[in-house]
Amino acid sequence: MKKSVFAGFALIVALGSCQKETEGIDQTSMNQAQSFEELQVSHNFNWSTETNYQLELKGLDKMPFAVKKQLSIESLNGEILHTALAEISEDRIINFKSQAGLNTVLIKYGSITKESSLNQGAFHFDFIPVDDTSDLDPNDQ
Repeated sequence: MKKSVFAGFALIVALGSCQKETEGIDQTSMNQAQSFEELQVSHNFNWSTETNYQLELKGLDKMPFAVKKQLSIESLNGEILHTALAEISEDRIINFKSQAGLNTVLIKYGSITKESSLNQGAFHFDFIPVDDTSDLDPNDQ
């Protein structure tokens, strides 16, 4: 008798614990789209993962001769984002598209490589090489 009461109690507990809980679940999240055609988004939603950027070049004044080389804009992991010919003596704005959320780039022009962070909506680059004093005696600096 005890075995049948215990088995009946165990069966009731087991069946009761398998019941689906619907309390506290937002029913609107249960209606997930199965395809792109079923998605409902606002008419001005931007599906693009790209953003427009600007690179402001500050040319060198009073160059005795024209120097024109390829300038490349790269991500910090080395991916080339944009290339353009640039003259060392001219101020110029280069517009380019790249992945959204870009904050820092590497800009290469000949032997000059500089890192630039997004500042006031643009990256900035001048053609003045970085002063490398690593080969100097620390006492002379």
